[in-house]
Amino acid sequence: MRVSSLLTALGLPLLVAASRTRYHPLTTRGSLLDTCLTISLSAIVDKLDVVGLLGILNLDLGADICICLSTLTVDISANAELKALEDLVGANVLASVLIDLLDKDPGCQQCTYPTGAVSSCTASNPCAFNCTPPYVKSGNSCVCGGTLCNGVCGTFPHGCPSAAPYGKRNTHLPHEARIAGVTSYSQAKRTCEAHESVCGVYGGRSLGYECLDTARDLENCGGCTIPHPFVEHGRTANGTDCTALPEVLDVSCDTGRCAVRRCRSGYRVSSSGAQCELNTQTNTFVLQQHQIQGDAIVF
Repeated sequence: MRVSSLLTALGLPLLVAASRTRYHPLTTRGSLLDTCLTISLSAIVDKLDVVGLLGILNLDLGADICICLSTLTVDISANAELKALEDLVGANVLASVLIDLLDKDPGCQQCTYPTGAVSSCTASNPCAFNCTPPYVKSGNSCVCGGTLCNGVCGTFPHGCPSAAPYGKRNTHLPHEARIAGVTSYSQAKRTCEAHESVCGVYGGRSLGYECLDTARDLENCGGCTIPHPFVEHGRTANGTDCTALPEVLDVSCDTGRCAVRRCRSGYRVSSSGAQCELNTQTNTFVLQQHQIQGDAIVF
């Protein structure tokens, strides 16, 4: 298969990926839904159409590999064979093919995980899971190994504040609060954990706020995107909403900086890793192929 044909063929998988934003599983009534698949490495190689390019990679084509939509980036990084293929064809090409398999292969399984779980897919059990601390596994469930406060499992050094009305945003509902008697930044800060920042609430009430870990929060990366409501302390909105970055398909917030892993077709991750930029090399190649074939180019 020619590279230009491969790029065209990968358009559909990229659109599929775009509809399943950033590999995150769906949430429904406290459970997580995911799609997982056990597939032979040879089937992936056939799908990539790179048998003649394998050379000295010495891959075990008979090996069975388990992948899940929610952990695809991790699955690729953790598997030596997949990592070798990624180095050969590029991250975007491999991810697009795997997403296409997760969308269409009849062997795919729809997995449901309990709250507090993360996929731990194995070839023999694609829907296996582990529990993320402070949750611990108990049978087919993850139970709180710490303190349960207003629906949140964790440690609360300043006690458990009373529940409060929720504003429009619901990504951090358990932390969002308008606690009786909290009228200052210092009081609000004491209701948060040490590593959390006091941020404002979208469409919130006069003293509504939420406690967020801005080192990891996708919508408040590196700082609050909505300033807190308390006037006696500096009110700034210096955070970044990583989910709003243009042309991004896979992104995380790592130590307060948006870390882009994958972009839409025609774009590539910038050298800084903080955004997507136009892939001029790919676009030039496609244009040249059309010119060689005498195709009309319409802009």
